[in-house]
Amino acid sequence: MQRMDTFALVLASIGAIVWGVTAFFGINPVEWLNNNQTTESLNRIVFSIIAIAGIWSIRMLFKRREEVAEKRR
Repeated sequence: MQRMDTFALVLASIGAIVWGVTAFFGINPVEWLNNNQTTESLNRIVFSIIAIAGIWSIRMLFKRREEVAEKRR
């Protein structure tokens, strides 16, 4: 599970960077990397994968709380 957690955290971080670039500079890096020829479905797939990674990463917050609680016992 640790590899999956790391992978999800990396994807979520990349997603945050993509959103930041889009917000600050008005450039969608996903389209830019594909020379503005991406289809809408490819964008949806990429953003869906990043969203799933973000949701997976939320799990790590609760996992950390459980570990701290166990150490206090």
